[in-house]
Amino acid sequence: MNNENLNDLIGSGVGDSAGGKYRNVIISGVMGVKGDVECTDFKCSGVSKVNGSIKAENILINGVNNVNGYIKCKELSVEGTLNVGHGVNAEKVQIYGFLKVNDDLNSEIFISRGGFTIDGLLNAENIDISLFVKCKVKEIGGQSINVYKDNTNNINFFGKILETFSAPQKLIVDTVEGDDIYIEHTNAKIVRGKNIKIGPGSNVDIVEYKDKFEKDDNAHVKEFKKI
Repeated sequence: MNNENLNDLIGSGVGDSAGGKYRNVIISGVMGVKGDVECTDFKCSGVSKVNGSIKAENILINGVNNVNGYIKCKELSVEGTLNVGHGVNAEKVQIYGFLKVNDDLNSEIFISRGGFTIDGLLNAENIDISLFVKCKVKEIGGQSINVYKDNTNNINFFGKILETFSAPQKLIVDTVEGDDIYIEHTNAKIVRGKNIKIGPGSNVDIVEYKDKFEKDDNAHVKEFKKI
């Protein structure tokens, strides 16, 4: 997007603004945006509500942000809380706070060090989920899928709050499908892939594998079969 002749949208107080095309959108106060937003960088460290969609190069959420429409960007970083009314399309998604998506999330890289609820499909080539809290998603599809419980002490302040007030560290999902899959502390109905390892704390109804299947002694799998 050619932004040479565009203005910045700066929200440091309390108020509303119209949607439209901007160079950068920076919100540190409380702001409502009426309509779609297109910009290079969208940054919110305050409280904002976008009654539309966001299309940007980079989106950084440190505060509380609600988007009624969809999000399309290269990189999305959530360090606060973000609620998206429709879907998310990005090249890279990083979560250190909490993300709620009411539709599908498509990305090349998906990294979670916080919490999320995705009502549709989480689709990414590389998925790396470190479980701090209870996370929920309808379906997961990817090439490399890695889900594990965080056992380190390297948790940021927001992570400590999530860990203290949220449900136990667990992933709830209907279907997981990929090439190389490792999951632990996961409840799933179907896990399907090429190479699958079910780690401790997991409960899986059906595993369908092509080449290799392993199960931890502290995991429960009702049925598994080679396809």
